[in-house]
Amino acid sequence: MLDILRDMVETHLYRVRPLLQVDPEPSRPFVLRPGWAVPDLLSAMWLQFYWFLTSEKTLNRCLECHSLFVPTRSNQQFCPPFRGQKQSSCANRYYVRQHRERQKERENG
Repeated sequence: MLDILRDMVETHLYRVRPLLQVDPEPSRPFVLRPGWAVPDLLSAMWLQFYWFLTSEKTLNRCLECHSLFVPTRSNQQFCPPFRGQKQSSCANRYYVRQHRERQKERENG
């Protein structure tokens, strides 16, 4: 599986290349900055995906929707909440379902 992912990313990065840019500020004429030559938007997206894959960030799978996400806490089990929300929609849906299942067990129990 990882071999397939690696091959896909490498295939889309063949036109992206590193380059050195000269600092345009005349007071510092000998400063070189790293950069990238990216021919199109799709290649830029693949480059960003490559940076994400090679970063030290870990991915978690949401207990509710099973999507992958970058956790903001080590014990995070659900997708992060939308801006302005305290709890994610997935966490809310999961806990409501759990609550209803417990209520149903008590009624039938």
